[in-house]
This record gives sequence, structure tokens and C-alpha cells, in this order.
Amino acid sequence: MIVQFSEYVTHMRREFDQRMDHEERNRVAHMPAVVSNVLWGRQLETKIVDLQNMTSSVLQGLSLSRKLEEKLRTFRLDVVEYQKEIYDSWCRDLQAGIRDKSLSLDTNQTVIRLDAEGTPRVSYSPRLVTLIQEVRQLRVLGLTIPPAVEEVDAKARLYFRQAKDLQQIGNFYMTIADHMILSQRPMMLSSAQQFTKLMNSREKTATWNDPQAVDAYIKKLQDVAEKFSRLNRMLRRQHNDITEKVLQLMSTDLLSKQSVWKELLAEIRGIMNKLQAQGFNPDHMRSWKIHWDRQLYKVLDYQYCACVGKLSQHMAEIRVDLTFSTYIPIALFDDPPAKYTSLRQDSETLSRRKCAI
Repeated sequence: MIVQFSEYVTHMRREFDQRMDHEERNRVAHMPAVVSNVLWGRQLETKIVDLQNMTSSVLQGLSLSRKLEEKLRTFRLDVVEYQKEIYDSWCRDLQAGIRDKSLSLDTNQTVIRLDAEGTPRVSYSPRLVTLIQEVRQLRVLGLTIPPAVEEVDAKARLYFRQAKDLQQIGNFYMTIADHMILSQRPMMLSSAQQFTKLMNSREKTATWNDPQAVDAYIKKLQDVAEKFSRLNRMLRRQHNDITEKVLQLMSTDLLSKQSVWKELLAEIRGIMNKLQAQGFNPDHMRSWKIHWDRQLYKVLDYQYCACVGKLSQHMAEIRVDLTFSTYIPIALFDDPPAKYTSLRQDSETLSRRKCAI
């Protein structure tokens, strides 16, 4: 039994050594690395203590038991030292960041700005977000947080809600173009310029040390973002409505249902005229109109080709009489010549209708 216990302890030790070499790979998901490693060390220490208690109560006096106890004692000391080193390293890194101000929050900075590439940058380090999580969870584990870290944590928690709102607005600003229809982007230009102007305006001297000004600025940004989003949803609805009408035209016979064609085309023009009446710049609508002109041309061309092939089905019956004479061995047509040209005339009429549409 002692041999089996010893082999089990050896196996645990091997896993411990491997874990020390690959700390990042063995992290618990959605948990800060320092917390994950300290918690794992605590759990391992608890297992070792249980084995020590079992050894002293069950295996006491047996041969090799003293060697096993010494092995467990050394293993436990190494695990305790591992936990201490993990925590001390975390404290050293944070205190170094506080000294060189890479971790501190400058409350005199503007809360958000656009960098040279037009990317929104919130002046609230993402490291502060993980710091809040780390401090809270390490406190639960009973560890003492250094005063300097406590101070940074308190300040970070004070502005966390506002920083989160600003980050969401920044993410929206960066991804809204992905949700826009390409041909409609020029129609969103004025709203986008308004959003950018507010994001980058010098009027936004809102700094972290003025919470009320920050809240007011966030409210302005949220209102503009919501207006922008509503406008984009409205334009997408109009685009989808036209899509449905064009698909309906695709299956509507051009020859026999011209009234339906005229009605649907009038509705499409009505949608575009309505948007223009709402204040959309005609120049900004140009790319969208060109897009739909191309789609309508494709549908019209398809219907024209389909109707030409079955044009004879819509013609009145033409009767042809042939009279043979011994004197004139040529087929004579008794019907007036106008009937023989009607097929050509109808074809030309259909072509003119296509051009008119």
C-alpha cells in the first residue's frame, strides 16, 4: 500500500512540475491567471494534507512510512512556495506598473479619442478591468492586497461603469459599417460625420475627474449611436421591400401583365422618392439607385427574352388560303397583306415597351 501511495505522490509531483512549466496553457477559462494558479495550488495543497493525515493515521509504524511522510512534507512546502511566488510576482508586476504609471488612471485625460487611424481609444486600460477581477477574487481566497494596489483598484472600480459604456460605443463605431448595405453607405454619410465629429470634438473635454460631464457625454454618444442604428435599420427595410418587388417582377409576365409591372415599378420609384423627400441627398442616393437599375435591367432582359419566345401564343389565328392556277403556278394569298406583318409589329411593340420601362 505504501508503494502505491508513493507512486501516486510521484505522479502528483510530476503533474505539479509540468504545470509550473506551462502555467498559461493550464489556465481556467474566464478566470485571471494569478487566481487560477493560486486556486490550483490551494486545491493541490489540500490533497497533500489529506494524504498526510491518512499516512499518519493508517500507515503509521509501517516500513517506508517515514520516507513517504518526508516526501509529502517536502511536496507540500514546494506547493506553498509556488503559491507564494505566484502571488508575490503578481504584486511586484502591479507595483512596477503603478510606479511607471502604465497601470494608473490619469483622471485629467479625456475619456475617449480617435487615434491617427480613426480607431476609438478609451483612456481606461483594459488591464484595470482584469485588475478589478483579480483583486476581488484574491480577497475571497483570503490574500492581503497591498495598499497601493487597493488604491488603484478603488479608482478603477469608480470609473468602471463609464469605461464599459464608452468601450461599447467605440465597438459600435468600429463595426457599424459591417452591418450597412454597401450601396447605401453614402446615404449614411452625414450621420457618420456627425458621430465622428462628436467622438473627436474638443468640446468633449469630459475627463474622468468630472463624472457628471462624462455621463452627459456618454448620453450624447449613445443618442447619436441609437439614431445612427435606427437610420440603418430603416434603410435596410426599404432595401428589402424593393428586393421583394423586384423578385415579384421576375415572375410576372411582361406581355400579359403589363399593369402589374407598371404598378410595381411605380411603388419602387415611390420608395426612392419618399426617401429623397425625407432629406436624403440625391447624390448620396446615386449608388443605391444604380444598383437597382442594374437589377431591374436583368429582370427586364429575362422577361423580354421569355416573352419573345412565346409571342405567337398571344397572336390571333391567321388563315392562309392557297389557290393554284394552270396559268399562274404561284401560291396566291387572298388575305390582306396587313395580317402577315402583325407578328413583326407586335414584336416591335414589345421591344418599345421594354425600352420605355
